[in-house]
Amino acid sequence: MALAGKAGTYDSWMFEESDLIQHCGKSYGEEIMADRFALTLETCDKDLKPILTKVFNLYLASIIEKNLGWFVISGLLQPSDVDIIKAHSAELCAQLGPQSLAICESFGITDTMLSAPIALDWVGYNSYDNQGELMSEKEWDETVRKA
Repeated sequence: MALAGKAGTYDSWMFEESDLIQHCGKSYGEEIMADRFALTLETCDKDLKPILTKVFNLYLASIIEKNLGWFVISGLLQPSDVDIIKAHSAELCAQLGPQSLAICESFGITDTMLSAPIALDWVGYNSYDNQGELMSEKEWDETVRKA
């Protein structure tokens, strides 16, 4: 790439390797999340560990499910493993489902944070340049910080 100069580097980065770079960045973010979550499980209150372990396992299973094709093509999973992974995810969802509202509340996730702008007032949401923010700072202060 160095021999191609700036223009060649840009073209390679943007047009030839963009998907690979984005997947790499996403994977790195997932790894950081998994590492921090694993550390949290080692240090959390013993009463929280069972539920947090299920949330962590569901997070990991969801990453695998989203990338099943890659895992199978790479030989890290066998096609016969796909049903096992999906069943494991479904079982974790079934176990966590009844507790999902309590889990959201324990993380301080408010109803406002759970609602997508398009599900509320999409015309109002797009009526001003909100820079992609779901709420103004004032709205954030009034609904989230006071909670």
